[in-house]
Amino acid sequence: IDFSGPWDRGGCLSHIARAWVRNSRNYEQYFASWAGANYRGEMEGRPHFGFYENPRANRIYNKILRLNKFCFFTLIPIIEELKPDILHFHNRHDLVDQVMARLSYRPKVVCIYHQCYNKLFIPATSDLLIGVGKFVVAWIDRKADPDQPLAVLHNPFRKVSPPLRKEPSKTLFLNYANNRKATRNLFAAVEMLQAEGFVFEVRSVGHVFPDLTVPQGVTVSKFLPQPEFLEIAAQASAYICATYATPFSVAVLEAMARKTPVICPWDIGALDLLPPDCVISYESHSAVATADAMRLFLKMPEQERSALAERALAAAAVAYDEALLTHKLERLYDTLFV
Repeated sequence: IDFSGPWDRGGCLSHIARAWVRNSRNYEQYFASWAGANYRGEMEGRPHFGFYENPRANRIYNKILRLNKFCFFTLIPIIEELKPDILHFHNRHDLVDQVMARLSYRPKVVCIYHQCYNKLFIPATSDLLIGVGKFVVAWIDRKADPDQPLAVLHNPFRKVSPPLRKEPSKTLFLNYANNRKATRNLFAAVEMLQAEGFVFEVRSVGHVFPDLTVPQGVTVSKFLPQPEFLEIAAQASAYICATYATPFSVAVLEAMARKTPVICPWDIGALDLLPPDCVISYESHSAVATADAMRLFLKMPEQERSALAERALAAAAVAYDEALLTHKLERLYDTLFV
């Protein structure tokens, strides 16, 4: 079973799990997510079970008393009904040991880490730890020196037919905002470039930070449905990744799949396996470095922009091929039963 939080936004977890199902050869995938206590559905033709966090118990035990108690009571019957060989947790690793204590048998436990959290939690009952990039695995090893095996499994790239591009009247940067400091630096970079006379637009989608002053030429909006976001990505002049919270940005690969040039920090996992000439990279945590990368793109002739996107598309389609990475996951699963 793949255990996760909500799937309703169709974000990276849904993208990853769907890729695994489409390409799985030796393992049957089931899903359990926060879809509601009585939800029964399918994902890519595989069973999808819903559970929920008991709101009263969560409020008393965790919100008020701060006891970090397990409140996903409807998850346990799902596991007991299916008795899967492997439980694959995408989040809430702090609850894994409490889940295992309630089960009548001992499945294998895999924990995947999509982010570097403020507090790293490694369950005592886990059998394998996976990071979505080299940086994540190094962070786990440095902070905890765990006894469990550690492995890297990058997020998958999904091949799509790149749409016909309509060149916007002004250079348009698209950004997915998920971190306040990164967004603040992006806005500062925009103001630097505008002071130099550059004319362009930025569309920031995701989190809206009310305390940040939005520069002229920048529009901000909350989360969009994934199809709408991907359509905007396909028509943007460039996708700029400005994030401190996500060591592997799936949005970067989604932009590459749509032949949209990418500007992103050099230390995210999406660049682990790609040649350096596929993107414009920059030092994160720096408004000046962000502005330098955007300036480089603004001065770049259209032919060079297109060549940059072509190289990224060709390289990502091979390095992060979803079938290749799914087979790697299954080989990791195999090690649990040796």
